[in-house]
Amino acid sequence: MKQLLYTITLLLLLCACSRSAVEPSQYQPITQQASILPDITGATIPVNIAPLNFSVCGDSIDQCVARFDYPGGSVCFGENHRVMIEPEQWRQMLTRCVGDSLYVTLYTHSAATGWLQHPRFGIEVVSDSIDRYVAYRLIPPYNTYERISLAYRDLESFDEVEYYNNQMLDNPQGGHCVNCHAFQSNRPNRYQLHVREEYGGTVVYNEGRWGKYNMKLPNTISGAVYPAWHPTLPLIAYSVNKTFMEFHTNGLTKSEVQDTQSGLILYDADHERVIPICDEPDLLETFPTWSPDGQWLYYSSACFTYQEADALDPDNRHRIKRQHEVTNRYREVRYDIYRRRFDARQLSFGEPQLVLNASADSLSATLPRISPDGRWLLTSIGGYGCFHVYHPEADLRLDDLSTLGQMGQIDSIASTKAIAPANSPSAESYHNWSHSGRWIVYQSRRRDDNYTRLYFSYFDREGRAHKPFEMPQADPDYELLHLRSYNIPEFLLDPIPFSPAQLARTILTPTRNVKP
Repeated sequence: MKQLLYTITLLLLLCACSRSAVEPSQYQPITQQASILPDITGATIPVNIAPLNFSVCGDSIDQCVARFDYPGGSVCFGENHRVMIEPEQWRQMLTRCVGDSLYVTLYTHSAATGWLQHPRFGIEVVSDSIDRYVAYRLIPPYNTYERISLAYRDLESFDEVEYYNNQMLDNPQGGHCVNCHAFQSNRPNRYQLHVREEYGGTVVYNEGRWGKYNMKLPNTISGAVYPAWHPTLPLIAYSVNKTFMEFHTNGLTKSEVQDTQSGLILYDADHERVIPICDEPDLLETFPTWSPDGQWLYYSSACFTYQEADALDPDNRHRIKRQHEVTNRYREVRYDIYRRRFDARQLSFGEPQLVLNASADSLSATLPRISPDGRWLLTSIGGYGCFHVYHPEADLRLDDLSTLGQMGQIDSIASTKAIAPANSPSAESYHNWSHSGRWIVYQSRRRDDNYTRLYFSYFDREGRAHKPFEMPQADPDYELLHLRSYNIPEFLLDPIPFSPAQLARTILTPTRNVKP
């Protein structure tokens, strides 16, 4: 028995050491940096992140070795074209590098060149830990229903938990859509999820209590769409929308989600009732979010006056005409950011205040998100429209809410330079803050302009974003074969407490009508 334990222990030790490599003794220094994926050169990372494994690009490269230098030591890793770091050694390195940089010297080998030494690069390590988990939806390109799953990752390891997928239920129509998940204040004890098609309804998990609801009232234009939990109360602000999707035949902007009508409602989860907030015929009001103190509701709003159809036609005869008009004039649709003061006792809202006048600069601002300290407004900015995930020009924009004037409008842009390191030439969108406000998660198409992947950017105490890093994977080639897009990332401080079976059972239950 002792011999067996000794053999097992030896094998485990050998496996733990198998990723290490030997630095080449003969090489030629060059000035050209190697191309690696994910690109971690110059990134800023938290002390508690999983190893940032990477691959070296280039068909001719048959071997690589990366030397990691940290205070008090160095270690080498490399295997074929991949650098896969032993987790325990990685944690030790990061602990020693807090407030400093971890330096990487990369060597690559090919039959034609022999060993080459590339310029050393640094990775800054900060003491501000990142929230341990991030939840997201995984979808095929352009959101077909063939397979959609909901999952969350432990960012301190490579563990992923799938807590639902749309193949769990027998559906003869070939799948159903689950979308717009939302959690309350980075905690999973309050949760909501929309289910479309055969099992349609809005699932609400309210501190252990489940329900599935039809959120449509006779006087609202649709059921609930884009959600935002109040930071502390059992309330959810929603937009109500009539949207449709258009596809393009060329260019990087392959499709558009266009909004023909929208407004805002408030759902009281404890009393299962819906309270209308606003529904102006010439305004498209969508993407609500709360201030951290719960006293303000922010949202995107565009003014669009229909010229060819009656937007209030009760029997919906002009729906197709409205769609055609929106499509033909869609580059005119630009959103600004507004807010309304919230009275928690009366569950009522004040008059709208203009916060960010993006349309004045021929821009469109959507998905407002307020930093936990209440100071910073982070939006997705594009040339037009509301769904910037498909727009290559879309970037994150940062504005300083402390510059709000007496009438509520921001007097000056905080700084394009402050958020610039988080952006790329490809689309950035669907951003969220960590509970501390030190980290931003968002989805970007920067790898290939097809799939959205998750990126994390450090946001320091001076209000500046740092170069982001892609969500780490155990196999750095994983994303090359993982033909799914990450969608709507949200930080979580705790693992999700319910099981896939509990969620599936709720999806199968009949919907209940909410009360007005």
